[in-house]
Amino acid sequence: AMGLVLTVAAVLLRRTGQGPFLEQLALALCMAGVGAFLVGLAQLDQSTLTVAFAGAVASLALLAVYPDLILYFLATVGLCVSVGAFALEAVGGAGVDVWMLLCAAALSGTLLFEPLLRRGQLGPRVGPIAFALACAVPGWLLFRSFERSQEGFRYVFRFESGFVPSAYLSVLLALLLAWTGWRVLRELGLSREQRVWIPAVCALVLLTGMTLNTPGVLVAVLMLTLGFHRRSRVMLGLAVAFLLTFGAYYYYDLHITLLAKALALTGSGLVLLGVRQFFLRRQSAVLTEAR
Repeated sequence: AMGLVLTVAAVLLRRTGQGPFLEQLALALCMAGVGAFLVGLAQLDQSTLTVAFAGAVASLALLAVYPDLILYFLATVGLCVSVGAFALEAVGGAGVDVWMLLCAAALSGTLLFEPLLRRGQLGPRVGPIAFALACAVPGWLLFRSFERSQEGFRYVFRFESGFVPSAYLSVLLALLLAWTGWRVLRELGLSREQRVWIPAVCALVLLTGMTLNTPGVLVAVLMLTLGFHRRSRVMLGLAVAFLLTFGAYYYYDLHITLLAKALALTGSGLVLLGVRQFFLRRQSAVLTEAR
């Protein structure tokens, strides 16, 4: 009850007060209130499904009524975690994987249609929601990769039903990346340029075949594509960080000798450099920044 009171008071303070001090005070009260509310439910011996459902409802409510960019980000992360916990308890690891795929599709759609969404009801929420999804989706895949690499770790989180096979995730993410790339080329007026999309498709097929056991690489490439398209330095930074991290997991996940790993990485690097040279020799298109 005290958590609900603090949350409501924080919303009223933020909507009526002005100034940096009141904004930060309201944000702190809101976070403390939501935390106290969820912890209180857990201490009342409520099931995990009930607590996760309450967390999702609270996140959606705050997204609707609390006018703060930081809280938009935190509420979106809270929604992703709450629904993921709900899916984990109800279905298992496979349910979280499906939710992650939906979040990846939401990330792509949010940035592809960002100019249109900013003029709609979402308005200033679009950016924080996109960055929150860009943290939640690869964050889950990173945890997934870590969990798969740790024997004896499974009993802590109880993934009885297991994960969706990594190869299936990689194929679905590759289809999402292909659709995203096609939308980007269409927006730039290059969708009919065979000299552009044929090498891109070949590179995507090659990358998918190489990283079937590490779907996080494809998510990082998706973020990299969207970051370049929308000129977002933050998205590019997140994409590069996750790409390096998943690249390390990809290297250590290969069940081959060190010499074969070195040859595989060298070959893939040469292929990517070849694709880059191919694009550089073609007439470069002037990219227009979305406003």
